[in-house]
Amino acid sequence: MAGDPSIFISSGGIRLVGSLLKTPQDTTSYALTTWENNLYSLGSPWGDDQIGEKFAERYVPSQQNTAQALRDVVAGIQGLIDDFNLMASNYDVTEQANSQ
Repeated sequence: MAGDPSIFISSGGIRLVGSLLKTPQDTTSYALTTWENNLYSLGSPWGDDQIGEKFAERYVPSQQNTAQALRDVVAGIQGLIDDFNLMASNYDVTEQANSQ
C-alpha cells in the first residue's frame, strides 16, 4: 500500500513500543549496578601516595560522571516508557470521546 495516505494508529502498538524499551533500560541498569559493585570491591587500588592521589584526582570525578550519565540514561528511558504509555492512554480517551 505504498500510495495509501492512510495512517493507522494503535494504542496497543504504542504501548508495545514502551514495553520494548524496558529491555534496554534493564540492561543499562544491570550494567551500571555490576560496574559500580565491581569498582566498590576494588577499593582504591591506586594507593594514597602522591602518584595515587594525582591519579584519583582525575579518575574519581570521571567515574562519578560516568555513573551519573548511566543513571540519566536509565531515567531517560523510563521517561520514554512513561510517555508512550501516557500517549496510548490519551489516544484511547480521545478515540472513545470521538466515538460518542
